[in-house]
Amino acid sequence: MSYVTVRGIESDTSWPVQEWPKQSTKELISNSFDFLHDYYSDITREIRKIAVFLKIDSILDEYSSDENKRRTVTRIGVSNSNIENIPVFENLEAIFNYTQFHLSPSILIP
Repeated sequence: MSYVTVRGIESDTSWPVQEWPKQSTKELISNSFDFLHDYYSDITREIRKIAVFLKIDSILDEYSSDENKRRTVTRIGVSNSNIENIPVFENLEAIFNYTQFHLSPSILIP
């Protein structure tokens, strides 16, 4: 289960921990672009929009070694125009069902 440790994620992705916000933002923007390209390729550029929101925040963390029990987090949000309200997630209950998981065969390839 190397993917649940910082070292494991760094090993599996080749991204050092300080690169995670940048790489995550890049992936979210790429997903938004793909959605616009797939569903709105005929719409003008003025209508196709991608917005990125970044916020550095301080939150309470009971496990923090800091005396005031706070830590800094980066909040990242990416949205895109969806003027026709095309459903993006058709089964949210399944997406957020933490009692099951699925393995991708690509994870098993060395």
